[in-house]
Amino acid sequence: MILFLFPHQDDEFFIAPKIVDNIESSVCFFLTKGDFYGADPVVRNKESLSVLTKLGLSPKNVFFLCETVPITDTFLSENLEKVFESILREIKNMDITEVYTTAFEGGHPDHDASAILASALGLIKNAKVFQYFLYNALNRKEPFFNVMKPITRDCLTREKIPLEFSLKKTFLFLKYKSQSKTWIGLGSFVIYYFLFKRFYYIQELNISILKERPHMGKLYYEARGWKEFEKFQIDVSSFVEKNFKGLR
Repeated sequence: MILFLFPHQDDEFFIAPKIVDNIESSVCFFLTKGDFYGADPVVRNKESLSVLTKLGLSPKNVFFLCETVPITDTFLSENLEKVFESILREIKNMDITEVYTTAFEGGHPDHDASAILASALGLIKNAKVFQYFLYNALNRKEPFFNVMKPITRDCLTREKIPLEFSLKKTFLFLKYKSQSKTWIGLGSFVIYYFLFKRFYYIQELNISILKERPHMGKLYYEARGWKEFEKFQIDVSSFVEKNFKGLR
């Protein structure tokens, strides 16, 4: 089985071609309520489930942890142990070979926290862990940011998107109606990569990067005032100490 970890409802779309490529063996977990700016978690869950089922995924392979472990958006880093244990209970009888999640790139604190969580699960399950890119502020001045652009080239793979997916699935992002303002900014980049360039990047996640600042300069989530990286490090420190021996 291939495990996908998504901090928020709609994060799945950036890795949708990989899900489709492995539609019979994919299992997806959503980790927070996705309730930033007062968004309704129930609506967001329905939107993501609708998109995933249109991609061909069975609803039984989709788990919304917010229904049992209600973590507020931007607070995943403070609740890693709780979420970790909940996921382990669900996947205890699954043979997980690969884990995919949002990149440790300083775009959103929940994205970075999910990368730490994925790495810990990879160790437990002896599975390879990969990250995919959403947005970051590397070499960008406020308020600009990069979308779907890697911050390093190490162990980077460019994944080709089949023409059938590009033509039939690219505009499924319009289904995230509750997040229309967000997708005004992100949708054009998805069209560029999914429809015209027909590739996206994945990168094997090296545990060693988790102890460092994702990149020099102000991180995107710092610029937005969501969290300082120093606070993020404090939030995850006990989980990292417990689950990554030797990582300081």
